[in-house]
Amino acid sequence: MKKTRIVPFDINKAKNGAKIVTRNGLYPARIGFFDLEGTDLPIVAAIKMNGKETPYEFTIEGNFYPEKTEDAFDLFIEEEEEETDDYDPYKATVESIADMAERYSELQSLEELKDFYNNVRVKCREAVEYNLEDEKPADNKPKFKVGDWVINIDKQGVVHQITNIIKNVSNHTYGYNAETYTYGFFGYSYFSENVKSMRLWNIKDAKDGDVLYSGEVIFIFNRIKGEWIHCYCTLHRDGSFISENYDLMHIKHCKEVQPATKGQRELLFQKMKEEGYEWDSDKKELNKIEKVKIRRMTNQELAWWLRDSPEEHRECSMLNDDGGVFDRHIYYDEDANKPVKDGIIIRRNGGEWEEPLIEL
Repeated sequence: MKKTRIVPFDINKAKNGAKIVTRNGLYPARIGFFDLEGTDLPIVAAIKMNGKETPYEFTIEGNFYPEKTEDAFDLFIEEEEEETDDYDPYKATVESIADMAERYSELQSLEELKDFYNNVRVKCREAVEYNLEDEKPADNKPKFKVGDWVINIDKQGVVHQITNIIKNVSNHTYGYNAETYTYGFFGYSYFSENVKSMRLWNIKDAKDGDVLYSGEVIFIFNRIKGEWIHCYCTLHRDGSFISENYDLMHIKHCKEVQPATKGQRELLFQKMKEEGYEWDSDKKELNKIEKVKIRRMTNQELAWWLRDSPEEHRECSMLNDDGGVFDRHIYYDEDANKPVKDGIIIRRNGGEWEEPLIEL
């Protein structure tokens, strides 16, 4: 039965046609260049995600970052182990014990009997350990820490920020409480470390329209264009809001980028509104809000407004005045184009009173 294993990247094996994958075998990779000149990232490989290949640069050791910081996109090699016959640990143990039992009658001393017992015990332990190799308890350290952003790679679009770690003392595994962001909605969730599809979030997981935070700026992510992160708009630490599509930062300098928290998102959209913009999440567009300009009616306009109303009944009155309600407004010619006095209010069909305003 053939098995595969993931081993560290080896440029010679890669040049000889070895199968290349990213860390933990997450995505297949295809190398196009081994010797890109003028850079400390000479390898160019296409990573295939969701049926689409995207090229990235790597060090000669297959690292995504020159500083050798571990990343989910680091290159590895997937190779087949040598083909061996199926191994039945129980059958092998029984056969070994049977062989020793045949010699039992030949044992001449207590020391030989002890050796026989120890050999049987060792064989049994080896069989159990072989069979339970994939069920060994986790080490006594959680895989994630509070504050980490993790993603469920089986459910694209779902990211979690760890808020609490819960230890299961009986088998040394961990569970996590998390704040979950899914397609614009926040909630809370719980998951166990046994969920193998969970891993740390990184910039390659960002999708068009995601709100991200870099430590210096909150921004709406567009795409990775070449070696640059492209965004729709940004809110900087000094409070300045930039409503332009532009290249925000080089991908090699985005280790601190992470999904924005609920509070950071609200801060961005509040500032966006103050600056006169709104985000269309369906069209992925930042639109300028056209403010409606208004002014008070002139005396002539109010008189006409009260008179020309065949489909509704219109009235005017003075605010906080017991002088009554009128369906006409009288003015002098010299006051025709002057705004009506403060305190004059109007209403339609007996509804709520309002200021006599019109749009420009």
